[in-house]
Amino acid sequence: MRTSFPFARTQMRRRTSWTRRIFVLGGVGLAVFAVLFAGSPTAKGYSITASGTDYITTTGGGGYIGPANCPAGSVIYQMGATGDSGNGALTRPVGNCADLNGAASLHSTVTGSIGTSAWGGAGNTGLTAVRCTSAQAVVGMVVHKQGNGYVSGWQLMCGTLPTGGSRTTDSAVFGWSNAGTASPSQRETIQCPTGMVAVGMVGYVGGILDRIGLRCGTISAADQATVTVTSASTITYGSTLALTANGGSGSGALTFSTTGSCTVSGSTLTPTGNAGATCSVTATRAADTNYALVTSSTQTVTIARAANTISFTNPNTKTWSSTPFNLTVSASTGVTPSITSTTTSVCSVSGIAVTMLSSGTCTLIASEPGNTNYNAAMNVTQSFTINSTGRSGFTGNSSTISGTTTGTKYVVEKFTNTGSTSWTVPQSVTSIEYLVVGGGGGGGSWVGAGGGGGGFRSGSLTGLTPGSSLGVVVGAGGNGSARVSNSTSCSVNGNSSTLSTVTASGGGGGGTWTDCAGLAGGSGGGGGNSNRGLGTAGQGNDGGNGDGGTGGNYAGGGGGGRRSLPRGR
Repeated sequence: MRTSFPFARTQMRRRTSWTRRIFVLGGVGLAVFAVLFAGSPTAKGYSITASGTDYITTTGGGGYIGPANCPAGSVIYQMGATGDSGNGALTRPVGNCADLNGAASLHSTVTGSIGTSAWGGAGNTGLTAVRCTSAQAVVGMVVHKQGNGYVSGWQLMCGTLPTGGSRTTDSAVFGWSNAGTASPSQRETIQCPTGMVAVGMVGYVGGILDRIGLRCGTISAADQATVTVTSASTITYGSTLALTANGGSGSGALTFSTTGSCTVSGSTLTPTGNAGATCSVTATRAADTNYALVTSSTQTVTIARAANTISFTNPNTKTWSSTPFNLTVSASTGVTPSITSTTTSVCSVSGIAVTMLSSGTCTLIASEPGNTNYNAAMNVTQSFTINSTGRSGFTGNSSTISGTTTGTKYVVEKFTNTGSTSWTVPQSVTSIEYLVVGGGGGGGSWVGAGGGGGGFRSGSLTGLTPGSSLGVVVGAGGNGSARVSNSTSCSVNGNSSTLSTVTASGGGGGGTWTDCAGLAGGSGGGGGNSNRGLGTAGQGNDGGNGDGGTGGNYAGGGGGGRRSLPRGR
């Protein structure tokens, strides 16, 4: 009791015997809220833990009384008081409590009033209590005080359940008409710490309320709102899926888990099975200060076939060759596509190897039917040009046998450089006509005869395979005699020429007058005397005798002449 206001205190005590109009929370006000919260309480998993600290106004006298706590699991949602009209002050505060739904987000059932007769005088005037909405709890008050320290009224501060967040202070003032008109220095704000709500009251009273305070608590393990997986219910083979979910009420981390033919890392889902397999995904919102853990229902995710694409590189223009070449082609499946030719007279295909059959346009189609994990691919077509074999030194009326020149087509190719080489059968060519001539024989000396001409072979080769190689040898001419006076150095035959299996013998070397006879060859070498060489049957003629001899066929080497008879036969 304040000693500076003895009269007021005495007067308050005397008024306890007066006829009272007392507002008792349990009459009309309680009946209203009992209707609002009627019904059986639901099963609740939340709990409320009081802090053990009271938050009380600092000015005023009176003796400490309290705390008056709500029943377990309940919060203060409404506050009122009786009053003393003579002093314009409040006397006995009363709080109303309610428990909450499972999510601790709404009032469920009124659980009673707190405050007893020990909390100040009964007062003589009832005042209408003030309350928070059904989604709020009391979290504080702006307390209005008279100059003598008495509590004359307050503005209620409400916070959203279950955390007491989003706090608002009621603009209306509960209490006497002088409440709120005093200087701001006569107002004190008390409130629960962040994350807490009021679960009890304390007071300092004599006959009149001098100081008031709140006991605060933390709501924990409240039910969260439903969590739902919102990401797609299919995932493409070989890809990943970003998992998403919404719901929950707290600030706990959102995590994902899976069973079946998938793995999850963070929020990324990766299929591990084949198309058609499934996995089950759940999302969990972790517990925090106010909320219990919540897990979503299971979402089934089906692995779908992936798109199948063919990559087919165009071979570009080719020059005909008998050697097959490989295509560059692949598909998403990892299986090599099937290749078919729609121009079978120009090109054929085996696997990815293309054989060029003739010049023209080659058109190829790549297809891939797909498999367990991939859909069938769209066919891809590539066309390219095969040019004829470019060859130099040809004469004739067509650069290639398979060209477009009308009439009889021919090409002539000649080999004149001595030595060995090869010839590739051109495209579409299966037969040739040939002329093969051997190297000429060396001539004689010192009254010597001429060397014989090389053998002459002509005819045709058939059944050739385009692209195959034929051996070619151009035979060199033989060396002539180097006989001087009585020394002996005879001439030699020319070298044979060949085309594949066809051989034309070299011409025979020419003889000399006495020491060297004409040599046999494609055509025989001439004799310096009557010693001619013989030609090869079917290839050439015999050489002629010298010195007036009567040689046979004179198409061979010329006869050597003597000095006295310088004529050949």
